[in-house]
Amino acid sequence: SKDGDTRINIVIAGIGGKGHKGGSLTDSLQVLSIDPFNNKAAVVSLPRDFYLTLSNKTSAKLNTVYQTGDAQGAGKGGALLKNEIGKILDLKIHYFINIDFAGFEQLIDSLGGVTINVDKAINDPFYPDEALEGYAPFRISAGKQLMNGKIALKYARSRKTTSDFDRSRRQQQLIVAVKDKALSLGVLANPAKISEIVKIIGSHIKTDIQLNEMQELAKRYKEIQSDSIESKVIGNSKNGPLIDSSQFGSYGLIPKLGLNKFDEVQNFAHTIIPDPKISSEKATVEVRYIKSRTDNAQKIIDKLTSYGYTVTDGGIVKNLSTATDSLIYKTTTAPFTLTYLTKRYPDFPLEKQSAAEGEPNFT
Repeated sequence: SKDGDTRINIVIAGIGGKGHKGGSLTDSLQVLSIDPFNNKAAVVSLPRDFYLTLSNKTSAKLNTVYQTGDAQGAGKGGALLKNEIGKILDLKIHYFINIDFAGFEQLIDSLGGVTINVDKAINDPFYPDEALEGYAPFRISAGKQLMNGKIALKYARSRKTTSDFDRSRRQQQLIVAVKDKALSLGVLANPAKISEIVKIIGSHIKTDIQLNEMQELAKRYKEIQSDSIESKVIGNSKNGPLIDSSQFGSYGLIPKLGLNKFDEVQNFAHTIIPDPKISSEKATVEVRYIKSRTDNAQKIIDKLTSYGYTVTDGGIVKNLSTATDSLIYKTTTAPFTLTYLTKRYPDFPLEKQSAAEGEPNFT
């Protein structure tokens, strides 16, 4: 909103484009979340092999979502992608940007290349050639490298000798490097330069961001220091929320809790992308519950904790005459907390306990 108290979430999808095998499948998926209130940002990568059941009841990989929507009509690919990723992460996705390989190369070249600190050398003998008939080996040494569009694309896409998650981290590096280069050239503060770059990329980029909104976003993004941009990959590491699965006949990833059970994925995302309004209220919430709802209450405790609340487990309500669940939020004023809890947990009655009632002051 205008007073800068909400995050702006943008899905950035990379596709092969014309002349590439599977050219309309998304090759990379990142959510860039800007918090203009605190001048912070986060980039969260979603694996393309993530399986989910789409609104039309078919199970598919995340990398097919854009293509599925696109087949229904212009602009529908982006709308479907925003919707499905919003469901997975439990976040409102405001915009999408879809850029193909040629557009990505042109973007990097229009900035005169980008500098990346390559943390480990890559030697990929299996990088596909232009015709996709053979290989065009790709090598790059560790250390600071100035990359033109062609090299940056290979750096973003190389995967045969590393994991898909390494690749996601490299893509996140590039998002920050593009920002740094655009900033150093004064592009982010210059509406004319932004529209010039959009013209150069032309048909290689599809987005629902209007040019004036793009200029406004660039202004906001400009204020964020690169070291205030947090990057995380939603993956299958020991502490990650996903696991490998071959239940659909080819390699895929599903939530540890099971297909379409996104609770842990959402908690992971909210820890990285906190809601600035809720964080600023610093409300404490106590959860009390009847015995039959212990599991449900634990889920609520985990969810609220991921949102940044200080949560206390008030335990099972034993007195049968008052055996009712309750969410007790302790704070002097917390309008956003109140709205959030009322909307999310309508069947858990809400009690307000102000700091004056012998409780420490939580604000």
